[in-house]
Amino acid sequence: AVVTSEVVETLASLLPFIENLSFPAASEFKQTLLFVIEAISQNAVLLANAKSAILGRLLPSLSDLLQTENGDVRFYCLKIFTDSLVFYLRDERHYDAAQPDHQSTKEINALIIQHLFSRYAKILEDEDPIPLYGLKLMSHIVECNPVFVAIVRQLKLVPLLFQFFELQHRNNNIHNVRLVRMIVESSEVEPEEVYNLGLVAKLNAVLAYAYENLVDSFYEPCLDIVSTALFKASESLKSSPRKDDILARNAGFTEGLECMCRCWTTSTRQSRRRA
Repeated sequence: AVVTSEVVETLASLLPFIENLSFPAASEFKQTLLFVIEAISQNAVLLANAKSAILGRLLPSLSDLLQTENGDVRFYCLKIFTDSLVFYLRDERHYDAAQPDHQSTKEINALIIQHLFSRYAKILEDEDPIPLYGLKLMSHIVECNPVFVAIVRQLKLVPLLFQFFELQHRNNNIHNVRLVRMIVESSEVEPEEVYNLGLVAKLNAVLAYAYENLVDSFYEPCLDIVSTALFKASESLKSSPRKDDILARNAGFTEGLECMCRCWTTSTRQSRRRA
């Protein structure tokens, strides 16, 4: 193969210097370098064959460039990082959350913790379309390994994700809705915390908008959020002395009941057609 692990390591070694190049064709060189690395991120065979060099050298170098002042470079590096990491996360041969001692699983977890998550607040508040790719990547990470919800919470990103979960917010997209669903489902986050962040009112508004505008990709995750919230509430009612508080927190769901039923009916019909 033309692209070997040694070639990947050479490319990675060039990345730290691309913002300080000053020779006449520096711009073209930088663009070509990123194009070559992007091509690698789109090739499953290369990603698999050069996995060690990509995880150990290339992706850490790309993550370092997420701090550069050049917005185009930040975006391009995050896109390449996202495409590459999602490939590994979604293939059990490379990532298995149930086996954290598996070599590449261990490398990926370390990469996420050491090189990515500490930069997430800046990623999510960056210029468009960088937050979109940040949310896409985070949703894949948390779906593949729900343990990461605890780290998302420790980094105080939960309030930010709920801030996005509003009709008018530019980052209110399917990736963020899925993240909200996984946060609500997680045992790492207390139900009171998500209710205090406005879960019920936000969900009613987002689901109503989704139904009125046929954004059917929102139906299932939003309905899952309702189902999980109500299930946890019913479990709490069995033992909590604060039953009135639990009922009051969930009473707002009744305002969106008609819309929920319509979305559920539509979602069920679509599932049957696909089957």
